[in-house]
Amino acid sequence: QPNAEVGITGIAMEIPFLRNVLDKIGVAPEFYSRHEYKTAAASITDKKMSVPFKNEMNRLGESLFNQIVGDIAKSRKLDEKKIRDLINNAPLFAETALKANLIDKIAYGQDLEAKISKEYDAKFISLENYSLMLNGGENISNSIAILVVDGMIVDGETVSNPLKDEATVGSKTVLKQLDDIAKNKNIKGLILRVNSPGGSYSASNEIWYALKKFKKEKNVPIIVTMGDYAASGGYFIALAGDKIIAEPSTITGSIGVLGGKMVLSKLWDKLGVNWQSIKFGDNAGILSVNNGFSTKEKAIFNKSLDNVYKDFTSRVSEARNISLDDLDKLARGRVWTGSAAVQNGLVDEIGGFDKALKELKLAAKIGTTDKFSIIYYPKQKTLQEKISDMISSAPMVLVDKFKTNLGLDINQINMLKRWQYDAVLMPVMIKM
Repeated sequence: QPNAEVGITGIAMEIPFLRNVLDKIGVAPEFYSRHEYKTAAASITDKKMSVPFKNEMNRLGESLFNQIVGDIAKSRKLDEKKIRDLINNAPLFAETALKANLIDKIAYGQDLEAKISKEYDAKFISLENYSLMLNGGENISNSIAILVVDGMIVDGETVSNPLKDEATVGSKTVLKQLDDIAKNKNIKGLILRVNSPGGSYSASNEIWYALKKFKKEKNVPIIVTMGDYAASGGYFIALAGDKIIAEPSTITGSIGVLGGKMVLSKLWDKLGVNWQSIKFGDNAGILSVNNGFSTKEKAIFNKSLDNVYKDFTSRVSEARNISLDDLDKLARGRVWTGSAAVQNGLVDEIGGFDKALKELKLAAKIGTTDKFSIIYYPKQKTLQEKISDMISSAPMVLVDKFKTNLGLDINQINMLKRWQYDAVLMPVMIKM
């Protein structure tokens, strides 16, 4: 619209490094990863980007930037050099963007709506009202299930609470959803939509196994479609699909694991807290955040990380038919765009949800003119359920706020209290 700007300013990546702050308060992060490109814990273990981390971010950023430049140039029929020049002078006023052929017209949204209404004799209705006007599909024998995995993958139940500003995908919840889908005798296939940076390796492993079991028992195809992220644990669960489809700029891969704990002994000294312990078993205190790993505990922990990494890479090798030697050049925590993942065999094709639906209909032998119904998970919660979720979390919200005000928000470092292996993407904020 008039006076608006076209903000094609390029790509910026920002990564916070908190080691100096942690040192000041007496918190020592002790984390180990497999391997050098698995940098999800770098924000708390390092003071700045390591050389492998920086190289990986440069490669990822360049790939994303080239993808954007190429797509704009192709869509607007402009030279890529011209697009790069425009980006380097952005944000651009609407008039400038119009002259450069980046946009077609300067007008208000109301003008567009009026034009559409007049030319097509149309009226605007909400998507919800539109869906209510469609046939319910009770008598349709073909059903397609859509299962969305959107958020960090964790053990237990899914959490989605606006009061706490968190959204996770619980393996226990996903398994219940798959059981529910399996009860439908008309299910002809499953579309798995993954938009996750990963999370708990054990939870990801559990979801992967449940998907494989569902596919075998129902004898139906699973097509995976990736969103913005489908990395690490998110990529792991995608391996259960018969075909993996990604967007060109999807961030995927990150095949690797990490684990560790935050050691709070110096923090307790500052606060005057004296922990005393009694142990029965040499490694009984390996979970404790009050002491760092002993030499023996460190060796045991790293051996376990090796086992988890070996398990992860073997799953990828088998599912994608890539030798372990070749996979070593793709794994070790490296991240890839969707386009690059197709080239190196981690992903099958480029496309979106429409592509996934087309592939599923083909695999499930649903004809182009055959009617089918769609079953969507997670199911929409009722108003009463939403209110119940919000009320049940309110006391915890107050406790969190109280602890934050005290300056010691232990709840925010829950990951540091438990001993588990995480398959997650690095905490990078990408701005476009």
